[in-house]
Amino acid sequence: MVRSLFAPHVQRFVEVVLRQGKTGVSSGTLSITSSKSGAPFHEQRPFDRFKLIIPYGGQSLTWEVIFDGEHEEHPPDFIFDDTEFLPNIEDVHSLCEWTPRDTSCLLRSVHELLDLYRKKTASQLKDFSRLQFEYSSLIHQADLTESDVEVFFNRKENLGEDSAVLLITFQTTEGVKIIPQLYLSPRVEQSLGETSALRIPSFPNGGCLMDYVPIVTELLTRKVDQIVKGFMKRKEYIASFLSVFGRSLIEYDAESFSQITFLLEYKHFFFLFSSFLPHNFPQEKPSFIFQSVYHASLGQPYTSTCTNYPYSPRWSGSEMAERARSFILEYIPSFQWNSVTNKC
Repeated sequence: MVRSLFAPHVQRFVEVVLRQGKTGVSSGTLSITSSKSGAPFHEQRPFDRFKLIIPYGGQSLTWEVIFDGEHEEHPPDFIFDDTEFLPNIEDVHSLCEWTPRDTSCLLRSVHELLDLYRKKTASQLKDFSRLQFEYSSLIHQADLTESDVEVFFNRKENLGEDSAVLLITFQTTEGVKIIPQLYLSPRVEQSLGETSALRIPSFPNGGCLMDYVPIVTELLTRKVDQIVKGFMKRKEYIASFLSVFGRSLIEYDAESFSQITFLLEYKHFFFLFSSFLPHNFPQEKPSFIFQSVYHASLGQPYTSTCTNYPYSPRWSGSEMAERARSFILEYIPSFQWNSVTNKC
């Protein structure tokens, strides 16, 4: 059912990847997640992009695959979770010779890119003498080829699987001193705002695990609910601003809904207006950024940041957008004057 949500020319490649996608030393299975459309969220269009989860080196790589939803003759773009991996497109023959009717093109492209990634990570071993020795010994003396060995450098940018682990350390068998520690996977930690922000309670004297574990579980559940509600509120906020200023849109964050920018005009004076939403929105108000398209200060566009404007976290997204429009109309004359008088 999920596959049927893809654009027809994308669905053919997805089917082959899911049916035949085996790769790596462990012959792991490729999987797909975070399918979506690249069109604005208020437009209903078939999915044309997704994240590809690739087993590699005992871990997993996450590559985003982006098709052109309207031009099936175009090959996809890739966004790699390793920002240092910048393959030469000429080395990926399946992409250079993309054939839309050949449904195995995407899978072959992934295999070719993985081969380049394997070579790239292996080349980094030269900076680590012991690891380079172990790798070279395997290749030259154990009758293995380069494709038989996967080198993986564990960086925080590779977020891996989501997990939350509560570690309870009994320093004595009698339970005189018990130390609880919460470990979150990188992506969960980023989403929840760092482990320290959770402030798990200390283990109570005379307490027991069957009472303490539910307390931490409830803490995590409340935090996740708060994050979800904040996400939905940011999404509502962005949608409301699109409704009010949509024809002047420059760009907006369609994934986490954290910012939006418009090109606005007031009495023939054009300026950029951006709203940046903080992580704990709506409890904390967004920042309004005004930029002149005419004037500069110290070599940069003349800019003014506003946080002192009417705001209530209890307002609906539509009221926030209408209040923002009123504030812009009140503020822009002084901003225009300041941008002119402070120009370089």
